[in-house]
Amino acid sequence: MNPAVTLTEEQIRSTLAKERTMHKCLKVEGLDIYYRQAGPKDAPTILLLHGFPTSSHMFRNLIGALADRYHVVAPDYPGFGNSSMPSPEQFEYTFDRLAEVIEGFIEGLGLDKYSLYVMDYGAPVGFRIAAKHPERVQALIIQNGNAYEEGLGQFWEPIRAYWKERTAANAQPLLKLLTMESTKWQYTNGVRDVEAISPDNWIFDQALLDRPGNNDIMMELFYDYRSNPPLYPQWQEYFRKHQPPTLIVWGKNDLIFPAEGAHPYKRDLTNIEFHLLDTGHFALEEDGELIAALIREFMANNVARPRPESEVKQALDEFYAALNKMFTGDIGPMSELWSHGSDVTNMGPFGGRHVGWNQVGPELERQARMNLGGRVICRDELINVNGNLAYCLCVEHGEHMGGGATPISIEHRATGIFRRENGKWKMVHHHTDIEPQLQEAVGKVE
Repeated sequence: MNPAVTLTEEQIRSTLAKERTMHKCLKVEGLDIYYRQAGPKDAPTILLLHGFPTSSHMFRNLIGALADRYHVVAPDYPGFGNSSMPSPEQFEYTFDRLAEVIEGFIEGLGLDKYSLYVMDYGAPVGFRIAAKHPERVQALIIQNGNAYEEGLGQFWEPIRAYWKERTAANAQPLLKLLTMESTKWQYTNGVRDVEAISPDNWIFDQALLDRPGNNDIMMELFYDYRSNPPLYPQWQEYFRKHQPPTLIVWGKNDLIFPAEGAHPYKRDLTNIEFHLLDTGHFALEEDGELIAALIREFMANNVARPRPESEVKQALDEFYAALNKMFTGDIGPMSELWSHGSDVTNMGPFGGRHVGWNQVGPELERQARMNLGGRVICRDELINVNGNLAYCLCVEHGEHMGGGATPISIEHRATGIFRRENGKWKMVHHHTDIEPQLQEAVGKVE
């Protein structure tokens, strides 16, 4: 009977740490790009691209709601949030440049495949990247992010006037969009219950907008938004040609990007889930739990994660490859595959029972030093996975040299228990039948 495997306090902390939001910076083109990151790095990645006038702060609750199952990353653009804020003389604040920096950020993190969540300014940033690298994008999650002329309504009239004539008079209405009154309005207009919206949102955003020089940055981006509508046909062609699975979760009461901008996506995308929500521009503030649930269901249906059994099978194959290396004296791969916890156990064909890595590790090193030679494979394996634990039953078949010239054939039952730690399956228990021939040749272990 195998001993029970229990989680230590250290291992519980390790499991919780995977879902904890970490706050980091990555150097991109000499800029410090701040980002929030959570979830196992071997899980499907969701890249969250924020809107105006906010930052990755808008995703603070969504990240925690997804991190148990997905690798979630949310950067701040230059000039926003906690990222570097060079002046317009030092950095060209255009949507082309924001996309280039975020593309550099993606490459810096080594994200080869990802799903994009785009909102507001996140849409022109994200769609530039998606159209350039369609092979990387596994799915789109679009929340009040525009790609159609129908989505630029009355709210955009003073901004269009500024595009046409960049004068101080035409700038005045836009400067009002950078005030506390306007920032609060973006969060509260169109919501069902204003009391459900935390004032921390507009206080935090406004504090960043009020930094010296930030108004100049925002005005540069208001003006450069004119570069986006000419790209709409290109983005729509990307939708039609590549057909990324798409989830629309749109606050239908938004006056900035109204629902008229949501419907046209259905013209170009065939695999689309469409949800108009009874809320405003920052839909996550009032319907965050609903949006998280919709994302989880959508991702489960459209972005495949490797089956846990396949992951454990790979870990099992790696274990036997490491075992055969150990027979030649190389302990490194075997040490890497084992958990180093105090609850691990090993009972091998020589006999004996070792508990805790402080016993198991030295015993494996002792066997490696014996240079037993030979080769063992696993046959007829049965794998069962339950959460973060998996057990494997198989027949070990092969031969040992037993330190001598004559090979010793072996064929016995084996049980392995793996535990997921920091996104990887680690061996926590290995048990085989005793082999009297090996005991005689090598020595019995008590």
